[in-house]
Amino acid sequence: MERRIVVERTGRVLARRVRWASSSQERRRGLLDVPALGDGEALVIPGAFQVHSVGMKYAIDVVFCSRRWVVKRVVRNMVPGRLSRPVLARYAIELASGGAGDVRPGDKLVVTDQDPSER
Repeated sequence: MERRIVVERTGRVLARRVRWASSSQERRRGLLDVPALGDGEALVIPGAFQVHSVGMKYAIDVVFCSRRWVVKRVVRNMVPGRLSRPVLARYAIELASGGAGDVRPGDKLVVTDQDPSER
């Protein structure tokens, strides 16, 4: 089973292919030296209250969430070489630029298991 992230308010699937940065090394590396995320792909960074795009070659959207997956802040089109403002958050979800769509603070995200046949 794979995880997917759905916006409860709209039912929109934010990400179908979710990668988790579980180790401290994975959290530090993030998307550095990784090809740009595609449509429906996300990197979830637990424990992230701030992210940067220093050394990246493409822009990203970042959705910061509480431990209950309530959206605290959305950073859209974060271009390379930037540092986000700190957010009192439990998770940072990095998406391709434009991937956050109409997600807004206060939205609840639902992280679900997905059968591989649904991809």
